[in-house]
Amino acid sequence: KSILSQQLAHELGCGGTLLGHPIDQKLKVLYVQSDLPEMEWAEQMKSLDVCPSCQRPFTEGWDTVWIEQGWLAKNPRIETELKNAFKAGEYGLLILDSLLTISGYADLNDLGVVGRVRSAMERLTPMPKWLIHHKRKGTPGVPDKSNVSSVGHNSLAAGVSALLDLSATARDQGSLIIQGRFVRSDLDLIRGPHGIWLPAKDVMRG
Repeated sequence: KSILSQQLAHELGCGGTLLGHPIDQKLKVLYVQSDLPEMEWAEQMKSLDVCPSCQRPFTEGWDTVWIEQGWLAKNPRIETELKNAFKAGEYGLLILDSLLTISGYADLNDLGVVGRVRSAMERLTPMPKWLIHHKRKGTPGVPDKSNVSSVGHNSLAAGVSALLDLSATARDQGSLIIQGRFVRSDLDLIRGPHGIWLPAKDVMRG
């Protein structure tokens, strides 16, 4: 989700093509990162490749800021600073990465907590928001009954950490390192026709 969101931010900012659809109107994007450690996020920014859609680095066309986790609905000063920065920068889309970390791992089973988190999010800006929600990393062998799992109909595996190398050994080749309780292997990737990284073979079936 994070990698796709970075590609979305780039294509919106540069007016490229995403998933086969041309961007008709550019949109200035601010990406708030609270899911990764600050230095890890900085290193990831250094390794992003060149977009085949517009031939510009994926780091161009959007801005990002790193904020220590646990700030949403808990730190009014940070919320105000982010709100003012978003307005001053005349951004059109706010990407938040990710729900659990920006809220300090809030109990999403508690409707009162969810209401406070939602209200705090709405106060940041009336403009559109793209909220990333990752599955919580639990303890092996212990069922996680919290309502915090990710959603989607395509998933490589449950309970794994995926590291995507976008620096690429060749222009159209990269690798996905999967590390988890059940899987620990390298997965070869290729560029799709519209710049999205895809498995080089059908791993979903075998």
